[in-house]
Amino acid sequence: MRRVQDSLLKTGLPIVSVSLQPIDFGRNVVLPLERGYLSMFKQILVGIEILNVDIIYLCEHDTIYTLKHFEFTPPNKEQFFYNKNNWQVRQSDGHAVYWECKKVSQVCGYRDLMLKHYRERVRRVELEGFTRAMGFEPGTHRRSSRVDDTTSEFFTTEIANLDIRHSKNLTQSRWSPTQFRNPCINWTESHVNKLPGWEAEVLA
Repeated sequence: MRRVQDSLLKTGLPIVSVSLQPIDFGRNVVLPLERGYLSMFKQILVGIEILNVDIIYLCEHDTIYTLKHFEFTPPNKEQFFYNKNNWQVRQSDGHAVYWECKKVSQVCGYRDLMLKHYRERVRRVELEGFTRAMGFEPGTHRRSSRVDDTTSEFFTTEIANLDIRHSKNLTQSRWSPTQFRNPCINWTESHVNKLPGWEAEVLA
């Protein structure tokens, strides 16, 4: 977590951290909740409500970000944008996998759009509960269970962000294309030390 925090502090951007236990990072807000999906959505919503900025980048405590990630400006105020260049890296040995996907840890968008989406998401989950058919990522599917009618696009940075996978991730880690219900796009395997910009990275 400290390695992630150091990468975020280098941006010089205002940071709001919303946690379930106190942490010394940015403007920290502690919510008295149990760990879970609804709690995660509420944490995101509180952070959005507090930040008084035009554009918001959602970040997670176990993803290492490059500075270029925060230099991207969404060209459309009505869409979410996801950094395509992110690799899932196993902390124990540095094994890295890639597939074309949109993850909450990689999304950015204008505050008004984010605020509207996550207020509705929290309302829906409180009322109906969370199902995977709803999905985690704003604007990524057209199923009837979607939160709203927003859409999304990709952007790509030259150096990848690293989604570090360990024993306490809230979401499932996948290390083989056979673990997907639908065919994944551009599945690739490597090692963190072979990724451009991360040749000297040590995760252990």
